[in-house]
Amino acid sequence: MTSKKLLTEGIRIRLCKGAYKESAEIAFAAKSEVDANYVKLMKILMKSGIYHGLATHDESIVQQAEAFATGEKLSRDSFEFQMPLRHPPRPATAFWCARAARPPFTFPSAPSGYPYFMSGWGAAGQTSLFIARNLLRA
Repeated sequence: MTSKKLLTEGIRIRLCKGAYKESAEIAFAAKSEVDANYVKLMKILMKSGIYHGLATHDESIVQQAEAFATGEKLSRDSFEFQMPLRHPPRPATAFWCARAARPPFTFPSAPSGYPYFMSGWGAAGQTSLFIARNLLRA
């Protein structure tokens, strides 16, 4: 089912981008392409009138979402930022969301959240490497 069909049905969408390397046949290869497509889809979702979750740790995308929401005069409670426990946000991202008076992050609740949290550590070496690199950047 396409995203347009989901929106016409009033279905909420969680827009998320992963840190996994996929073949160019099924995914954008360059980070710039992934980011540009995320922002394109994000704007479609934000204007849909349906409450959606924007799952990202990218500070630039968070800022673009805020600027878009302001420019389009979208209600502060018309969408939320989501960041799973297995990828803690960098302080600047957390600060940006808090300053914007957004519900900044949603996490799976315990006890169901624990397996979700742990799955990120064992699912792929790429995830652990991604976390380690970003912890060093914080």
